[in-house]
Amino acid sequence: MVIVLVGIIAIIATPKLLSISDTRVQKDSKMLLNYLTMAQELAMSRSESYGVCLDTANNRYTVNKTDCTNTANIITSPEDRVSPLRVSYDSTLTIVPATTTSIFFDYLGRPTPNGATLTFSSGSLSITIKVEPNTGYAHEL
Repeated sequence: MVIVLVGIIAIIATPKLLSISDTRVQKDSKMLLNYLTMAQELAMSRSESYGVCLDTANNRYTVNKTDCTNTANIITSPEDRVSPLRVSYDSTLTIVPATTTSIFFDYLGRPTPNGATLTFSSGSLSITIKVEPNTGYAHEL
């Protein structure tokens, strides 16, 4: 009886455990998409350059004003309004073009570089975010 019960629990729990990496990919992609949109909206509403600085070596990114060179340019977190906005992610991030280390938006919402594709993947799931050239529209493919 105990063996049957353990077998039933294993059948139910295994798919849920395997989907943890899929859940992380979904979370990571949604957060980056939201922060890209936020950076574009800040740039257009404040008539200044805002963007996302990608640090793939450390699996994190920041949302910055003007550029990525100065840590003083990292905006404050909207959650606590005190600490710098640094976001860590668990998935593997692939960026095209590969030389892209940041995506900034000008006062009209146009992206620099002029378009990019970012793909989060882990396990069996991959989710791609595209930043459209000229308009800067960021969306999930």
